[in-house]
Amino acid sequence: MESTASIAKHRAIVAFVERAIVPIVGDCIDSGGNRIAGAFGTGTLFRFNERNFLVSAGHLFDDYERYSSCIGIPVGQLNASIFTFDQCVLSRPEAEVDRKKYDIAIIELSKVISSEIEKNYTFLTPQNVGKVRPTNWYLSGFPYTYSRLLTGRNQVVGKPFRLMSYPKSVRPDAVIDYEPAVHILMESSNIHYADGVTPTGIASPAELQGISGCSIWSYEDDDAPIWTAEKCLQVIAIQTGVSASGWIKGTRWAYVANAFKSIDPEISQSLQERMK
Repeated sequence: MESTASIAKHRAIVAFVERAIVPIVGDCIDSGGNRIAGAFGTGTLFRFNERNFLVSAGHLFDDYERYSSCIGIPVGQLNASIFTFDQCVLSRPEAEVDRKKYDIAIIELSKVISSEIEKNYTFLTPQNVGKVRPTNWYLSGFPYTYSRLLTGRNQVVGKPFRLMSYPKSVRPDAVIDYEPAVHILMESSNIHYADGVTPTGIASPAELQGISGCSIWSYEDDDAPIWTAEKCLQVIAIQTGVSASGWIKGTRWAYVANAFKSIDPEISQSLQERMK
């Protein structure tokens, strides 16, 4: 049984992280005429040099031009209404080989979206990112199987999946498209804790599609008299893959920092300083 203090810390972690992440939702008609609505990815909000960004996985936007008018992010945590990315700028590596290798997408949000989002969410800053450390790792994302369509209100609602775990060691050739210098591997599990805070184990979703693009955080507890979740957490990677064999893959944030070169070299330089 977890102590009251431990549960309180877990709740603070959940509250802090989930003020900065949003489900990327879609409400589209497929080639067969069927309506497909739900969370198909996760993004994290950042503010650098007074510019606002959503950072996520690049593969979510492989068909972006085709579906740009029906995907977006909610303006509030109750998913009341959705902003599409029509007035936003999507940046991805230009070379196809780099898109596959790094799997990074950076969307600069318009001022209209940013002002609305800020009413309900928190934009992270350079102080919230850091280099990979061998501590406990934490993620929270929005699986498609957890999302649902409220047809009466015509709303897509996402529910987060949360996992506190640790680094996983494997042979580099045991994982497809895995390069130790570029990627990290996190131990996955078919059991996780309800709401991320209670000691009762529950079954993890069989399919984690939808957590793609969520941040992987390094968590290191702090014994300071005044404890805050923010002091214990740093974003270290973007989740880009998952396997039934028990691993979750992420691209190191150093490569996200490098990807900002094409957007703003000053932002890129300041973020790379955080990776040293």
